[in-house]
Amino acid sequence: MLSASTADVAGILGRVTKPSQICAPYAARTFSAAPGSRHGGWSIKRYYVHLPGERLDVDAFRAPEALSHAALPSRARAAGRAGVAFTIGHQGRDRKYFVLGWWDNENELPLRVWVCEGHGAKPRWRPARDGESVCVWDLDIVWFERRMYVRHVMAHRPDGGRYLRSVHRRARRLRV
Repeated sequence: MLSASTADVAGILGRVTKPSQICAPYAARTFSAAPGSRHGGWSIKRYYVHLPGERLDVDAFRAPEALSHAALPSRARAAGRAGVAFTIGHQGRDRKYFVLGWWDNENELPLRVWVCEGHGAKPRWRPARDGESVCVWDLDIVWFERRMYVRHVMAHRPDGGRYLRSVHRRARRLRV
């Protein structure tokens, strides 16, 4: 059995790289929630994440939102599938990401991620590659959505409407 103390790990990391090179210190990001959307029988909750003090460009996420519709299963409601999903448009420090999650197979959360390459008038969205995924801020929203799915959909009396009305407590509501 391998066991390492905090000092061992810190020593190993210190030899590999300076701690300041691993990552920037964590700082909260701004969460926003837009009115939900519907597509092909799916009810989709919409979130956005961006740096505090920066203007959120909701329009920049229209293209990946359309791409995400094609990634959803064609039948929204099926055995083990309630027809509910959520998206996260993440306007990061260096690039934009778009995350789609839908509940399937009773308790599973398939995720798809798109990454924006380029800026300005002709950005190009592509599927995430190896090493590109959701981040710590997105996971905050994913964790909230998991809790609400368990509470409202996996309940003795499922209530998909309550699930769809639940919004992360830190998210400011947008009128888009």
